[in-house]
Amino acid sequence: MPQIMPQALLLSVRFHDGHYHGAGNWPPSPARLFQALVAGSARGKNLSDWDRAALAWLEALEAPVIAAPTIREGQRFTNYVPNNDLDAVGGDPRCVSKIRAGKTIRPQIFDASIPLRYVWTFDGGEDDDHHAQAICTIAERLYQLGRGIDMAWAVGEVLTPEELDVRLASHLGPIHRPSAGGGGTSLACPQRGSLKSLIRRHEAAHTRFKTLYVPAPIPVRFARARARGSLRSVAADEHSCTCSELARRSRRTAEQGTTAK
Repeated sequence: MPQIMPQALLLSVRFHDGHYHGAGNWPPSPARLFQALVAGSARGKNLSDWDRAALAWLEALEAPVIAAPTIREGQRFTNYVPNNDLDAVGGDPRCVSKIRAGKTIRPQIFDASIPLRYVWTFDGGEDDDHHAQAICTIAERLYQLGRGIDMAWAVGEVLTPEELDVRLASHLGPIHRPSAGGGGTSLACPQRGSLKSLIRRHEAAHTRFKTLYVPAPIPVRFARARARGSLRSVAADEHSCTCSELARRSRRTAEQGTTAK
């Protein structure tokens, strides 16, 4: 029986610029990353069986170690956006300015060259190896982490404990480890059943609205297109000529037509 060796799954996330606008604590929670992986993996409402099995495996692992860049808080600002409640103003789109709600955002600013790293450890069995490699493939489809403007990409690797130690030792920034004592920053993490709950939530979003009225089709008359006249194609060169030359060409053409008759 082959010996099972512990391994580490490392996901390194980089942002296109050194700003993060997501709500909640820093660093972005493992649950937020998990949702971003699901969103990147899905094609519409569909998840492949391969991806579904890998994500279910990931949600069952213990909480990851997180190595994050050092941050400073940016300037607070407020965005005013429609409150998605047009019925409150009689359904009139011209009154959308009356239902705008303010959303206060304070971005976290950091060095974009330093990645945000998430590390899970697992036993290196055959199934675990397959799932870990599948997560690395899923990570390549990640396109955003945080709000919609927080564009990002990720790379996944499977490392030995020794390789992981070297990677973390060279990290420039704080390292957050799960705490059994309950101290430190509280971050949401996926658990068994998280993937199914996200799928149910997505399906429920598609049934929020019902079609109450379908207008009758409007008859439209289509006129028959006019027949095209009988035409001929004439080649045109790019050489210039004088008006007298054009006149001589016209006379020759007329004389040839008369002779032919």
